[in-house]
Amino acid sequence: MSTYNWRHVSILYDFTDVFFDIAGSNLVNDFKRNPALSRPYDIPFNPQKIIDYAGILTEASAHARGKL
Repeated sequence: MSTYNWRHVSILYDFTDVFFDIAGSNLVNDFKRNPALSRPYDIPFNPQKIIDYAGILTEASAHARGKL
């Protein structure tokens, strides 16, 4: 991220899978502790309830890769 001077990040993770729930939550917490980054935008989702991912990808895109 520093290569492109990005300061905003969106993290999407499947909260129904224990591994991805723990990994996604920990990644969000790690980014929150990094003062060089703005607050990460996390999007936990249930893949069994999503047919079309365009909505959450558009939401993530709106919050990611912003430059300060």
